[in-house]
Amino acid sequence: MSNVNPLTEAITVLRTSIINDKDIYNGFVSSIESAINEAKPYTKERDLAVAILNRVVGIEGGEQGL
Repeated sequence: MSNVNPLTEAITVLRTSIINDKDIYNGFVSSIESAINEAKPYTKERDLAVAILNRVVGIEGGEQGL
């Protein structure tokens, strides 16, 4: 039986995919870039970090993460 945490396994798969697949890598870069571009110049660092993470994981504009 495997003692691998499913979350750790998923992160490993995602990391490998991002590193090895140019399209996936570029998609993540574009997603982060668009979140930064939509941020106002006066956006607090924490708010920008939340916006980037929400964009990367697919949480839409009005939805909230944790």
